[in-house]
Amino acid sequence: MEDFEHNGVYFKTNLSYPSSYKASDTPCRIRITPRDPKTGKAITKRQLHGSDSDKPAETAIFGRDIEDIRKNLFPPVADGIIAQMHLAGFFDSGQASTAPAVDLGELARTYRDAFFAFSQRERNWAPLTVKDYGYQFDKLIPHLDGINALTINDEIYTAVFKAICDAARKATKGKKDDPYQEVPSAAQKRYGLLKQLISYLIEEDDIQIDCLPPDLDGKTSHLSSIMSQVDGVRSLPPDELLALCKTSPLADVISILTDTGLRIGEFTGLLFCSLGYLDGSQGRMYYLRVSGQLLPDGKRTEMPKTLPSYRIIPLCPEVGEAMYQRAMTLSAIHGDLSLQLLCGQSEGDAFLTDPATMRIYRDHLSNAITDLLRNEGMLQSLYAARQYVFNIKQQNEHVYRRLTGHSERRNFYTFLYCHSGFDAPEIPKLMGHADKTRKQTSTSYGATPSEIYRMCLRRYVSQSLLHSAQPLRYQADNFKRSEVPSCALELTLPPHSSYDLIVDDMYPENELHFSGTLTAQKVRQDDFTPGPYPYALLADPDMYMVRKKSKLFS
Repeated sequence: MEDFEHNGVYFKTNLSYPSSYKASDTPCRIRITPRDPKTGKAITKRQLHGSDSDKPAETAIFGRDIEDIRKNLFPPVADGIIAQMHLAGFFDSGQASTAPAVDLGELARTYRDAFFAFSQRERNWAPLTVKDYGYQFDKLIPHLDGINALTINDEIYTAVFKAICDAARKATKGKKDDPYQEVPSAAQKRYGLLKQLISYLIEEDDIQIDCLPPDLDGKTSHLSSIMSQVDGVRSLPPDELLALCKTSPLADVISILTDTGLRIGEFTGLLFCSLGYLDGSQGRMYYLRVSGQLLPDGKRTEMPKTLPSYRIIPLCPEVGEAMYQRAMTLSAIHGDLSLQLLCGQSEGDAFLTDPATMRIYRDHLSNAITDLLRNEGMLQSLYAARQYVFNIKQQNEHVYRRLTGHSERRNFYTFLYCHSGFDAPEIPKLMGHADKTRKQTSTSYGATPSEIYRMCLRRYVSQSLLHSAQPLRYQADNFKRSEVPSCALELTLPPHSSYDLIVDDMYPENELHFSGTLTAQKVRQDDFTPGPYPYALLADPDMYMVRKKSKLFS
């Protein structure tokens, strides 16, 4: 293409239409490189920015077409580059007395689409997140008008932050005089977007902004903090949730999420081969191996949300068997589906897992689960279970907002700590979180089949919403010790036999029951009491039930 000219400076141009932007609102891309006014050669990054690179100092501009870029997007970007050229000494003192200002508001408007396209691609922003952040970004831009990006400092950032907070408070109905509303959530989002925008302009477009936005007081308001503790929706009403698992249109999906605590992206990213099983002493046990996620654009990636998200989750036998039977039914119709998405859609002889279908399915699933959880029975049960009442209207609104598909994950977390029987250090692994209390190592290893089976047995012997606690059953002729601790163990003795049975009695409430024609004799009882047992199989409901309700404020 021919050079672009702006204020006497010529820019070398390179036009392209990247395939990744084909379906976006900005399919056209032009890379511009300023030319030295004296030599006419392309300026390098070393010359313009002082960086250790002799590559051209090019800047990418995305737009609808060439004319859109030339008329609307190119001029403000060119002004910023010319300002940097002034600072780098490319002009004689007589050519211009001072470098032109680079308006931060104009930069925000110019790079808006490119910034959000980059964030969707690199930060995996979901469509709803993009919509929300786009609204907040547009509210942020007027606060940036008239600010010179090249001379911005901490004092200016602080003033912008205060202006953002004031504007957000004025737009908040009924909370203008609320002393606890220190920093509105909208202001936190807008200032966070400003910080990400500045980083994007510096790192991706080589705009010379020397001062980064400081971390300012963006803590949660006092009222929001109290509501998150009192009405955090960390545990869903069992009766209401069980009804959804049995009778709702998405009963199978809600059952899996309730039993596993998977993120929506992890669930939709499961493959048929992600479901595994092992046969052992207590029969067949099922588990899931999480190895990726489905992105908002409908494409599966082997990169989960975090590195600890690569994990194994044991299933209760009822959920595992239902998933296995569905997989067998679909495989009989469509053939080998091992590497296909488990949530694929069966339409006649076709099994659809293309990105367009999966994108629609994921969005529909997320919205449908939220709508199901926000049924009147669920809401009224959560309202009745709260411990403190201090602002019923706002508390009810807070509970309503918190009831999304992610509340299934929070509910599973609560279940793991209170009822599952899993040792505390194991719970972050099941959730896909890093255990920050332990030193992290770079060693990578997988669980052996015996370790996976024991993990499944711990789910098997403890009660959950969809599964009653089961005893371990063994034949005495080949039994030495139980594979995992259990509240109940059934041992079948062959007739006319004699055995020495040693019971590791961890709690004084434990009892031994014998049935059949046999003679039992207690030969020894130790006088000492063992230390606290790490599993929560015998957790007393009084430890985690609400014993008394009262008003938080008199």
